[in-house]
Amino acid sequence: RTARAAGGGRRRACAPRPMSPSAYAPWVAVTGWAYFAAWSASFWPQTVLNARRRSVVGFSADFLAFNMIKHTSYATYNFALFASPAVQRQYRDAHGAGAPIPVTGADVAFSAHAVVVTGAQVMQYLCYERGGQKPSRVAWALVGGALASAAVAAVVTLPRGQVLRFVTLFSYLQLAFTTFKYFPQMMHNFRRKTCYGWSLGMVALDMPRQ
Repeated sequence: RTARAAGGGRRRACAPRPMSPSAYAPWVAVTGWAYFAAWSASFWPQTVLNARRRSVVGFSADFLAFNMIKHTSYATYNFALFASPAVQRQYRDAHGAGAPIPVTGADVAFSAHAVVVTGAQVMQYLCYERGGQKPSRVAWALVGGALASAAVAAVVTLPRGQVLRFVTLFSYLQLAFTTFKYFPQMMHNFRRKTCYGWSLGMVALDMPRQ
């Protein structure tokens, strides 16, 4: 019995220990910045195409509106979780004192770049030839619903100091708009029976991230 107990002790002593977050932090940093470089490139083919043509005909206004809400929401979530001590404290209260913050510098840089370039595309839409294109009523309703939900969440959570709950809403908005942002462009291409004006290079670079 003693031998078996000793053997069991040896087996327990040889059991693998879980890796601490610091052990894989360098790998996370390297891959994070690699993804930042690859995915950030996806914004430029459409921007360059618009600039060369001095036109956004073929580029769906609904897609652009959804993309702006998506990346603004993602940036809000990333910046708050990365830079706010109050949000980080509430996150660790909810997930454990040793829980790593799930946002890195690469995430912040990517989302900031995404908002800036998508904002530039919005300016292109306002300044270049549009061919009568404009956001649909459905797009206005969805964008308005997103803004209204953020306003309601702010009223409900912020007076109670529940900053993390408020910020988490933006991660859900980002996820929701990611799921359907391409549908308006697909329908736009289908109705026009052409992809002219829509950069397939952007799709090729963006799809692995989705």
